[in-house]
Amino acid sequence: MMKTFTRFICLLVVLLSISGRITAQDFTGYINSQYSGAQGMFYQPASIADSRYLVDINLLSGGFNVYNNVVGIDPYTLRRPSTFNESGFEDKYLTYNLQDKNRGSIALNIYGPSFMATLNQTMALGVSSRFRTGVSFNNLSKEIVDMARNGFDEQSLFNVQLNEKNARISTHSWAEYGITWG
Repeated sequence: MMKTFTRFICLLVVLLSISGRITAQDFTGYINSQYSGAQGMFYQPASIADSRYLVDINLLSGGFNVYNNVVGIDPYTLRRPSTFNESGFEDKYLTYNLQDKNRGSIALNIYGPSFMATLNQTMALGVSSRFRTGVSFNNLSKEIVDMARNGFDEQSLFNVQLNEKNARISTHSWAEYGITWG
């Protein structure tokens, strides 16, 4: 049972890492409101000038986005982790759409210590920090995806030369520090 779960996690990490798209903002629906406070500075720095908070402090928060065109998972399983240990998990809760150009991405944003303070009705000052990283994979072949799906134990692909000349992987990581006057 543990081997199935380990294979699933391996498959999930590889396949969910596969994309051509990384979303730009976290906390959508919240980050552009007048109640976003210090986190609103990352989306629109001028938003702190109309904040509903006198002072807002963010110690640590984050966001995680995953995109792929290969595997889908039933949202029910995310609310019930015990389903990962069920026999036949893949057949029940995963759907596959293998193509010639499989892709995906993972993006992680960690919002570090940040604060904003309203100085008067039209002005505010803020200090922010954030770490961002993203990984994207493009044009992975069906064979590579099958290898990841089967835990790299796919014996029919042993000693077979795979041509991945169009496959691409891209990764970026950076830290941001800012002072905002709105």
